[in-house]
Amino acid sequence: MSEVFTVFYSWQSDTNQNHSRRLIREALDLAADAIGKDANNSYRIVIQSDTEGESGLCNIPETLLRRLRESDAVVSDLTFVASTTAHEPKHCSNPNVLFELGYAFANIGPERLICVMNEAHGPSAKQIFDLAHHRRPIAFTSPKEDGKATRNETLASLANELEAALRGVLKLGLVGGSGGDDEIRHLRVLSEIRTFYQSPQTKLEFPRIEFVFRPQFYRELRWPDAESLESVLRNVSPFVGRHHYPPTQTGTDPMDWGLFNDTYRHPWAFTYAGQFWTEINFGESHSTELTDFDTRTRTVKELIDSSTIPAGRWGYGKYALSQLCAAFQFATNLTSMLGDSEQIQINVSISNLKNCWLEFEHTDKRGPCRAPTLNRNVHKTASEFCKDWKRDFAQVGKSFTDLFNRDGRGFSTDGILRICDLDIE
Repeated sequence: MSEVFTVFYSWQSDTNQNHSRRLIREALDLAADAIGKDANNSYRIVIQSDTEGESGLCNIPETLLRRLRESDAVVSDLTFVASTTAHEPKHCSNPNVLFELGYAFANIGPERLICVMNEAHGPSAKQIFDLAHHRRPIAFTSPKEDGKATRNETLASLANELEAALRGVLKLGLVGGSGGDDEIRHLRVLSEIRTFYQSPQTKLEFPRIEFVFRPQFYRELRWPDAESLESVLRNVSPFVGRHHYPPTQTGTDPMDWGLFNDTYRHPWAFTYAGQFWTEINFGESHSTELTDFDTRTRTVKELIDSSTIPAGRWGYGKYALSQLCAAFQFATNLTSMLGDSEQIQINVSISNLKNCWLEFEHTDKRGPCRAPTLNRNVHKTASEFCKDWKRDFAQVGKSFTDLFNRDGRGFSTDGILRICDLDIE
């Protein structure tokens, strides 16, 4: 299902609503419907205004500002509603509309703003100084004094112009909220996911990798419902071996924030805002023995008290790397659905590592790890990440395996790619 492209409609009711507020809204709906029927369009346009659709006693000013920050386009009715009585009278647009326009200008940029004016109340050329030097509003006249155009004809003409303007903004892709609270809102949802999932292995302090992907901007409903998220999963899930990733995509639990699944050892969550979380538990539940080859160096011998590695203190290196690689692949496919210039963030946090070992072959155990944790971040545009994801993964994988190397044996980034059967570019 298509991503939601949100258009905020800033209206005024000082003039006849049948020829202003309602007329423009009808034209916007027609424009959105026309774009939605275009097979080449990848977005579903949703028109919002004021606080419609909000539940309960919402804070009106706060809701309006949030919606403006999170919109991909703003359509403002700058029709003149008053004039001054000075020596040279000046026309004035609705002050609330002007305030919302200025807020949107600062937060999502002028290239995403579309202005309209009913020139029955004054010509668009008489705009205030700060707006007169920007692109002229889409002008229409309703009702026509000469009676040459009916309301329906005006509506059709306005809808065509709005459609053309919206198509221009659609080329910029999605923006989402850039008001500074995006990370906080993503982290609140992440906190809910972590609280909901309490892994038994977490309590046992087994080693684990937490992988978090998110678009930088927080859009509460990039995908509007659980059905949409499941559709996205089917479309972007890579094959890892003979199976889809993430595993077990049926039987997921719909949550307030998205989908959750914790079948077997593979917990993951996918939110309506586009955040993907998974935890990779790679600590084995049984003990293993070190060989003479594993402990042949003096450095390793000095760090161990026993040749037995207890349960939870070792894991298979290829398994950990292949699961991390699969998460990167999924994030790459998901990123391809975003606009090229949109920023994405990935955080890889590996914990409970101290005194753990990694086994790559039966006679190739590496360790013990002296560091308790490892954190790595990737922050790029969508187009950059889609191009560089293998190297980004390999660099994280190398940082991870380097923690276990005590005898000078280390993997190169190309070596990490080979372990996961990835082509070296």
